[in-house]
Amino acid sequence: MLPDSDKLSPSVNKENSELTFHPFLRLPPELRVMVWENIIPKQRVVRIRDAKIPDPEAEVVIPAPWNLPAVDLKVVHEVPAILQVNIESRKEGLKLYTSPFYSRLKDPILFNFSRDILVFDGHSPSIDFLSFFHFWFERSHYGLNPERIEEWRTIQAKLRHLIIANSPKARSRDWIFFVLAGFSQLKLLGSPSWNGSYMPRLPNWPVSQVRYPPPGPMWRILHRHWANVKTGKGTDFSTLSKPEVKQHWGALVRGDAQYMRDIWRNPFTRASLGVHCLEDLMNEKISKSKTPWLTDTDIYFFEDDELQDFLLELETKLE
Repeated sequence: MLPDSDKLSPSVNKENSELTFHPFLRLPPELRVMVWENIIPKQRVVRIRDAKIPDPEAEVVIPAPWNLPAVDLKVVHEVPAILQVNIESRKEGLKLYTSPFYSRLKDPILFNFSRDILVFDGHSPSIDFLSFFHFWFERSHYGLNPERIEEWRTIQAKLRHLIIANSPKARSRDWIFFVLAGFSQLKLLGSPSWNGSYMPRLPNWPVSQVRYPPPGPMWRILHRHWANVKTGKGTDFSTLSKPEVKQHWGALVRGDAQYMRDIWRNPFTRASLGVHCLEDLMNEKISKSKTPWLTDTDIYFFEDDELQDFLLELETKLE
């Protein structure tokens, strides 16, 4: 039930008073709701960064989650207009915007799971990402706090857009993917990568000089895992202990390595997939174009400044 119009007290911009539609509050509530819905941002970029300014020349090594340094995070974002105009608009906005991260952030934000894009793009995005989500990951795997566990399940089930920027000073590890494996509902995932050596975990497999993590294997592993979870065939990581998570992830990596080796050994399969060299097996485009997947998540692997170009293009479209 919407409040009566005489109980609303919107602020009036005196400088633009001639542009103000004064009879607005006398419109039927249904029409006012349509107006409020029309000012909801189609998408909004919400950035999470280390609140401290680190040494730009310092090399950062990603530790295991239980050895993560304490990171004080800040949020950079614009508050949607619908949450600020007046009591009625805010009431409508709060039907879509919730505060799912209040347990982890000093200054909680209102977040729209279906539209907002959560971006980690500070000096060490991988550490910021792990530090941010490990708060819930830790409690879920040890059953430390039922309330936090429920928060974690809600975040995993509802988050749709997640981007982790690359940093030349911070190298990722498989721990990131242990956490990402729980986000089977994502529509957009941006993952960091850089040039390095990737050795599939099978004997007699030559080292391939490609980006790490290699886009092809990571794309296939995550999609296979998410598809299996959705169809009830996969293992929900939230039900496993930390050693079991590591073991299960290793099995997924070995499975994809065997998949690549089987393709490479069969010239007919290589030809049908357009595989001409080992690097082709590391390219996610082949998997995207040739294999029907049960999940529709778009995964991007950003190098260096590619993310900033991507976000700039995205934000330009939203203006």
